[in-house]
This record gives sequence, C-alpha cells and structure tokens, in this order.
Amino acid sequence: MGDKKDNKDKSIKKNYKKLDNYIKYIKEENEKLEELFVMQKADEIFGGVPKDVQKHIAKKLDISKERVRGVMKYNCINEDSRGKYHISVCMGTTCISKGAKEILEEFEKELNIKKGEITGDEMFSLSTTGCIKYCVMAPIVSINGKLFNQVKKEDVKDIIKNYKN
Repeated sequence: MGDKKDNKDKSIKKNYKKLDNYIKYIKEENEKLEELFVMQKADEIFGGVPKDVQKHIAKKLDISKERVRGVMKYNCINEDSRGKYHISVCMGTTCISKGAKEILEEFEKELNIKKGEITGDEMFSLSTTGCIKYCVMAPIVSINGKLFNQVKKEDVKDIIKNYKN
C-alpha cells in the first residue's frame, strides 16, 4: 500500500516541477507575465486546477488567490479533474443564438452526464466556456483544444463516436 502512495506523491511532485518549469519559462520569455497561460498549463498538467495548485500558482506569480480564481472563472478553467476527452461548448452570445444550448443538452443526453461531470469510464467530461472569439464559425465545440465549427445537434453522436473509436 505504501508503494502506491509513494508513487502518487512522486507523480504529484513531478507535476509541480513541470508547472514550475513552465512558470520560469514564461517569466523569461515575456516581459508581462501572462497569468492565463500558466493556469491553462496547470489545467493541462493536472487535469483541472485544484485549490492547492491555485495556492501554488498565486505564490509563484506573487498574485492573490482571488486573482487566480478570477482568471480561472473568466476563462472557464475548471477546478475539477477532467476525462480523457474534455468537451467544451462555447456559450458566447453568437453560439447561443445558433443553438449551443441544444448542442450542450445533446452531449449531456448522449454521454449521460451533466455539465461539470465525467463519464463513469472517465473517458469524457463536459463543460461550457465563454466566447472564444470565433463567432463566424458558431456554434463551436472544443475537444481537448480541437475546434469543431458550425456544429449541429445532429453532429453530436458522430463526434462522440469518433472519440470512442
């Protein structure tokens, strides 16, 4: 039992080291530190940005925890972990006007989860995001950063099927 805990602790330390290296890189490459980039990287590394990682970022960037939470909230970065394939539906005004709510509902129905949840096999997670500035391609769905544009409710089954295979 101790070996599993030791391996998990080593893995967590390794993830913090990855994040610290990225923060160092960002500080060296940019005169003005882009907090969002660091939080996106933390999200990528940890599969979400839990409170202990938020505290770590705040300390490393010398910003308040409230600032970290604000950047996360504004940019729809989750605190919770994600599935192997994270589906995010844009909920900007244009996307909503072109059917984004119905697309989200179809993903929820097909995956049998609600927004913010992960499927039982941890293969899919589902969230929404604010406007991602590709309004001409609305409605937009993102899966692990890959954009699907002009998505229709009827496309949802095929999108899921492609990731299951």
